[in-house]
Formats: sequence, structure tokens, C-alpha cells
Amino acid sequence: MLVDFLNDRREQAIRDIEQRADTIEGPGLPSVGRMGRLNALFDELIGALRYGGVDEQAPLVAATVDSALDSEERELVRRYVIEQIGQHQLEASAMEAAVVSAWASSTELSRVREENQRLRTLLDGVDESTVILTPDGRFVYVNRRAAHVLSRECGIAGDQIVGRTPQEIGVPQALGLARSGEEMLTMGRTKHKVETVSWGRTKESEFDVVYGPDGTVSGITIIVRDVHGRKLAQDRLSLLNKLGLLTGTLDYDEVAAALARVPIPELADWCTVNVIQDKKISRTFIAQRDPAKEPLRDSLLLGLPKWDRHPLWQEFLTSGFQLLAEVNDDILRSLTVTEEQYRLILRVGIRSLMLVPVVSRGQIAGIVSFIYTNESGRRYGRDDPALAEEFTVHAANIIETARLMKELKASESRFRVALAGARTVVYEQDRSLRYVYYYNPLTTFSAVGKTPDELFPPDQAAVVNRIGPASWREVRVRSRSRTGPLLATGCVTFAKPSSQSAIAQEKSLA
Repeated sequence: MLVDFLNDRREQAIRDIEQRADTIEGPGLPSVGRMGRLNALFDELIGALRYGGVDEQAPLVAATVDSALDSEERELVRRYVIEQIGQHQLEASAMEAAVVSAWASSTELSRVREENQRLRTLLDGVDESTVILTPDGRFVYVNRRAAHVLSRECGIAGDQIVGRTPQEIGVPQALGLARSGEEMLTMGRTKHKVETVSWGRTKESEFDVVYGPDGTVSGITIIVRDVHGRKLAQDRLSLLNKLGLLTGTLDYDEVAAALARVPIPELADWCTVNVIQDKKISRTFIAQRDPAKEPLRDSLLLGLPKWDRHPLWQEFLTSGFQLLAEVNDDILRSLTVTEEQYRLILRVGIRSLMLVPVVSRGQIAGIVSFIYTNESGRRYGRDDPALAEEFTVHAANIIETARLMKELKASESRFRVALAGARTVVYEQDRSLRYVYYYNPLTTFSAVGKTPDELFPPDQAAVVNRIGPASWREVRVRSRSRTGPLLATGCVTFAKPSSQSAIAQEKSLA
């Protein structure tokens, strides 16, 4: 038997293998400790022959830290034994020869198994979902995170995933895996990335492929990571940029209409802005993501009831928000009065809803309704209210600015009417006496940017130039013609000389 031969001729066999290592294999194998290593290898081989195969659970007592050295010394032992069998120096069965070959490669197989186990442990500890599929789209590996997600979403046990396709286990479209093997293979070859939204959080699926030794694709890898925080930061920056563009918008209704468009698509598929005046809804503006649905938007503006109070915000609270992650039929019914209105709002396909008040000067100035529909399949989650509230804070500032500008324009109009009736001229000059503001109800020319020397006759210009640096006083200048335009005639009052400009009022001497 082979075991008896190895026991009886062990010392001679080890000397022969050592000599071969020195002469044939060269100095690549260190000689220090080789005798002990070869003895241990013979113990392992004899144990495998007696066991009738390689015990995968048994520790490799002869394994070294240097895997290359271990593999080469095992190969030396295998060659020697097989040569002895071939030269009929000893008798061995086919099974014993197979055990010798399996034993020689056992260390490499064991190391591969250990490496795979380490990789599994590593992948099971990460937050990203990681899966490997065959080129035709069947699962061959899922890490712990991916198994948990697929089990939750598909309603199957984790051990029922491997060997099946995403379609066979019913993977939802929102997970980004519900694709054919051919499509995923194409995406993997191009290292494609796809963003999806699952349970209110943005996920990024990154596709790649694994190549075999012959250069063909042996697998498709997909890593799904949570990028919700990054997406929120991007959406916030985009919203702030769009809000910044509205800062110069002065028309009140134009501001409200523009605000309804700002959250789309970062924070809504549809958005409504209810303008509140005297604690009642005075105007409603609606914006939608899909331009093709503009007729539906117009129908909503015409067909929905004219609310004094919003049905979901009747108390006009100046703080808080209302988030409805899932909008059911009862909520849709509460938003309408007639069956026709209900069918109209049903066409919007509302899936999730969030309401936030716009507060200005301690009073509610509007209500913004953020709406996700079946169009995107998204839902509002715990991170969305903070972004929506920041949006409404900036919106309140823009609305307040528009209101103040509206009042300022009205006040200026009244001021101009009063000045025109009183035949009064108002102008403002800088220290060089160049006009920065000029109002004269009896002339049409613009004096802004010019000096008195550029506008008036020399004698009148000289008077105005003398008046400019003066302190608080009154100066009377008679015009040459009582019927001519008011240029610099009248009673002038200047600001303090330390100021950067002078403001004057001129009354005619009629």
C-alpha cells in the first residue's frame, strides 16, 4: 500500500526531494527548515490516504505563511510520489493517486475558500447592497444587506434568492434590478450608474462586469449605495440658485407663480402655492413637471373649488408642516366637492403630499403644497420637511420684498401725483453735483448722470453749483421766464453737508 511505502521510505524520500529542490528547482526555495516542512507534508499526505480523501475541515498543519513556498513544496512531494508510482517502485490504486493530486492542491483550494470567506465577511459588513449575477441575469451571490432588502421587498427568504432572476423573485422596479440579463450586461460593460428612489431615499446602482481567464464575461456586479445625503445637498443648492433668480422679481403675482415652479423636479412633481390675504386664500398658482399636462393644470385651476381655507390647513398655523407619505382615496375626496372635481384630481395621480406654510411678519402669507405623483414614484420621507421649510423661509423673504416694492411703487406714484399738483421738483446730487435722481413734473428729459453745467444756462448752473455745498438754508432764484420749465428755481433745502448726497425740493415762484 502507498501508505506503508511512504512510512517505510520517508527519510529516503525526503532526502531525494531535498536534492531535487537544490538541483532542479534552484535557489528559489529556502533550505532553512525544509526538512521539518517536508516531514509535516508527509504526515498530511499519509493522513489523507488513510482518510480516503482530503478532509476540508482538518487544519493544514504543514501550511506556511508563504503560500507560494507551500504550494511549490507540495508540488515537489506530489511529483516524487507520482513518479515512483509510474516507475513501479511502489503499488498504488487509482483512488490513491487521485488523493495525492487532490492533497497537493488542497492548500490552494483552502486558501481560496478562506479568501472567499474573508471577502464575504467584508461585504456583509458594508452598508451597500452588493450582488453578483451570471451573464444571463441569475443571482450567484448577495451580501447580507442585499439579502435583507430583497427579502423585505420581494417577500421571500434570503436563501431562496441565489439561482433565480430578479423577475422570478419579483424585484420592484424602484430597486433598479428589475432588468433583463442582456440589459444589465450592457450596463455592466459601460460601468453604468442609475439613480432610483426606494422608500423615500435616493439610491445609486453601479453596474460592472467580471471577466474570466479567457477574457469573456463571467459575471455582472451591482453595488447599490445610499446617496440620499448627497442628493439632498444637490437639491438644496439647486433650489437656492433658483430662488436667487427670483430676488429681483417685483410683481407680487409673478413671484407667487414663479415660486410654484421652483421645487420642480427636485422636491415635487406638482406644486401649488395658495396666497393668503386677510386670513383667506386669495389666489392659487399651480405648476407641474410634465409640460404635456398643462391642460390638466388649467382644468384644475378652473374646476377645483374656490377655497377660503385649505382643507388640510384650515387653522392657518404659522409653524409646522403636514406630511402624507401615502395619499389615499379619502384624502382625495376631502380635496374636492363634486364627482367631476374628484375625477379631475384623480388624473394627477397624487402619491405623496407635503404642506408647509409661508410666514411673513409673523403672519401666514401662503401655503405651499409639494406633491409627488405616480409619474416619478417618489414618496416624501423624514429628510424632506427640513428642505421644504428652508424653501418656504426664502420664499417668505422674496414675497415680503415683492410686497414692499409693491407698496413702495404705490407710494412713489402717490408722491409723484402730489409733486405734480404742487409744481415741485425733487432731485438728488452726489458730492460732484452730478444728479443721481431727478424728478420734474414739467419736463420729459432725464438729468440723471449729468451736472448742472451740462443742463442749464451758465447763470442758473452757477447758482445751483453754489447751492450744492451749502449747509441748511433757503435760497431763492428767480427764473427768466414764468412760463418756462422748472429747472433750478424755487426754494431749495439740502441735506447735511457731511452726507454723500443732497436732496432738494424746489417750489415754483408763481
